[in-house]
Amino acid sequence: MRVDGKLIAAKLLDRLKIQVNQLKQKNILPHLAVVLVGDNPDSLTYIKQKQKSAITIGIRFSLYHLTESTAPTKLSSLVKNLAKAGNVHALIVQRPLPNRFDTAATTELVPVQKDVDGFGERSQFYPPIALSVIKILNEIYFTHIVGQTRFTDDFTAPFISWLKSKHIVLIGIGDTAGFPISNTFVKNDVPFAIVTSKSPNREEILIQADIIITAVGKSEIITVQQIKTGVIIIGVGLHSENGKLRNDYVDADIAQKAAFYTPTPGGTGPVNVASLMENVVKAAQTQG
Repeated sequence: MRVDGKLIAAKLLDRLKIQVNQLKQKNILPHLAVVLVGDNPDSLTYIKQKQKSAITIGIRFSLYHLTESTAPTKLSSLVKNLAKAGNVHALIVQRPLPNRFDTAATTELVPVQKDVDGFGERSQFYPPIALSVIKILNEIYFTHIVGQTRFTDDFTAPFISWLKSKHIVLIGIGDTAGFPISNTFVKNDVPFAIVTSKSPNREEILIQADIIITAVGKSEIITVQQIKTGVIIIGVGLHSENGKLRNDYVDADIAQKAAFYTPTPGGTGPVNVASLMENVVKAAQTQG
């Protein structure tokens, strides 16, 4: 069954709209500031999606676009100023930064209460990419297994217990997707196996998996021959083929066996952006 990420995201954004209106009644306007260095096309596309969702729920969105030739000290100064700004509740330094910049050091300039991307070591927020996986699995569990359609918290005991009962396999451990997903599972004591290109028993691990989360960004990382019937597949890794975004698998092939799978487009992407907006609203609620 194809999982409709656009629908999950739309339901979340509708709920966030109500929360933003409640904040506005208290004279609080949630404000997301994004710093972009250079003109990476993927970053520009993602920022447009963020801005669109911000407008949808009624929060303020500010973009600070610096050229790739910007001095690292100028970037640091800008981030420090935004970090101190009382009217900025959420702050993102868009990744990837050009190679000449120190990504880790720049990330640590973002205060923990404003780090809505969740990349800082002490961030108060789960990374949106990890939340998108959790929300999709949550939707599958409550809507299709339990038969409950109302909103629930992401980390309810019944849901986490269900996750713990499954054989979960994560493919890829990159900084922007695989690692934050794995870290979120670790924080919630959810066991999982990691598969990389160097894993010696990769085929054996995949065929036994109840849930596969693939976060690589290459063509046909998994094929229909490598999965069992009834598996749940969440595609996080994306790559471009002939100008179109593709999953780490061929949707039509996977659909033959998977009980649930996320497509591209319309899978984890919209939920990822909506999860970011949720973090922004939480940041505004906390900071007041």
